[in-house]
Amino acid sequence: MPLSRFLLLIGLSVLMGLVTAFFARNRRNRDFSIWFILGFMFGLLAFVPLLFLPKLKKKKKENASKEEPIITVDLTPKLPMREQLWYFLDEKQTQVGPVSFEGLRKHFLTGTVGTTSYVWNAMMKDWEPLQALPEYLNEITSEDLNVST
Repeated sequence: MPLSRFLLLIGLSVLMGLVTAFFARNRRNRDFSIWFILGFMFGLLAFVPLLFLPKLKKKKKENASKEEPIITVDLTPKLPMREQLWYFLDEKQTQVGPVSFEGLRKHFLTGTVGTTSYVWNAMMKDWEPLQALPEYLNEITSEDLNVST
């Protein structure tokens, strides 16, 4: 077979592959690359069955405006409140600590720490007044805690 006929055969195969692939993608919602290969290798034998295949439904893309919220989970271990080391600012705004939870309670009972005193521990992002943390304030003011001296 002369080279010119061989190149003509390859060119026609590529053309048939492209025609088959474009028809498959645009008219039948089929995969472009698979149908190109079939059209290239088998020519009309691949194209004719494609005429009788049903059209596939397109996959619906979700709206970008209806994004699902990203849920993050903090997996860092949290120590119970009583096991945290606490820091607080006294009346002169001097940092005091670290003290245990029982120590913080003792300072609260003696008046060194008040409800407006700023406190911090490793579970918190920023310093906050004790009154802004009702769960901690409730634990500090509860009477069932034993203060070690």
